[in-house]
Amino acid sequence: MKVKVRKTKSNDFGMIAELIYSTEPFPQVIWGKGKKEQILERILELLEDEDNRYSSKLVMVAELNDRVVGMILLIPYVELRRLSKNTDKILLKYQHKDFRKRFIEYKELSYNLEEAEREELYISNIAVFDEFRGKGIGRALFEKAEEEAYLIGFDKLSLTTKDEKVIKYYISEGFTIEQVMKLEDKNLYRMVKEL
Repeated sequence: MKVKVRKTKSNDFGMIAELIYSTEPFPQVIWGKGKKEQILERILELLEDEDNRYSSKLVMVAELNDRVVGMILLIPYVELRRLSKNTDKILLKYQHKDFRKRFIEYKELSYNLEEAEREELYISNIAVFDEFRGKGIGRALFEKAEEEAYLIGFDKLSLTTKDEKVIKYYISEGFTIEQVMKLEDKNLYRMVKEL
């Protein structure tokens, strides 16, 4: 079974939304109030909008037997802060009125963190459906990210994670922990891979 990694097509959006949704342990904190279906619609809205950090133009998908099984979202450093702020403006309207102030405070804290540096292509999200893990799909997505980084002149990939369970996997893919930052009561690990 050969994994194919390619640019996103509009008929991939539903699968991509599911994958992005799966990356957040508490989706309503990031995506706002609502049931899963409502949040998925919100993510679809973001995928269709070109001026936010979830724009489909930033997404590559992994395909196995003509089915989308994984995705990676790549943001050049120079676009990261602007796209993040645009995303937050969109998502603010979906926050419950009692949580809007908290959402703004959390986002302002996150703006002070350096998710990436100038010479890095930032991996904002990477996800593979559970039933396809362990089949080399993550590796294929990382390889495509490396290709993209070379094409646009970057010599490093970076990502951040709060999930300590995946750090070992990222290290096996050649990433090293560059920095440990605090975001409220959680550690946020900034990891970098030199190309």
